Amino acid sequence: MSDIFPKRILLAMNVNANDLEFNKSEFQIIFSELDQLNTDPQASPTFDGMSGAFKFADEFPKHLINDENPPESLLLPCIGLLRSLWGYSQSLILGTPRSELEKIWNETIKYAPNWPGFQPKRCSPKMRETALRCVTESKYFSTALDDLNERISQRSRKQRKS
Repeated sequence: MSDIFPKRILLAMNVNANDLEFNKSEFQIIFSELDQLNTDPQASPTFDGMSGAFKFADEFPKHLINDENPPESLLLPCIGLLRSLWGYSQSLILGTPRSELEKIWNETIKYAPNWPGFQPKRCSPKMRETALRCVTESKYFSTALDDLNERISQRSRKQRKS
């Protein structure tokens, strides 16, 4: 594991990444969805707290959230897949490839080669400053989660005492 990514985020991502079964029909549908997304040249990177990496708005099939009757069985696997892809992309940019996410990256390249996240400029060393900002943001995010967890634990202990 890399020192660049907070341990809490790595553990959360690894659970999702290791649970992905690409032979399931849901992933074939997700890969098809990702492959059909259009690249928005105006899209800019934003931080994804659970992956600790940056993402672009055009990399996610929005209808999974916005449709009146979304195929809910696809939403969580798609989010898990994307967070793994974002994490791996960032690890490549930073020169610290995360081997536990490499299979996910390679499978997605095979089945969804047109996914906007594979655009050369998004995987380029030119994105290093953005990736480093995300590393800093991840540390703040992880600390905030730890603080929130502690406050919830304290509140729970107080309630049990009363």
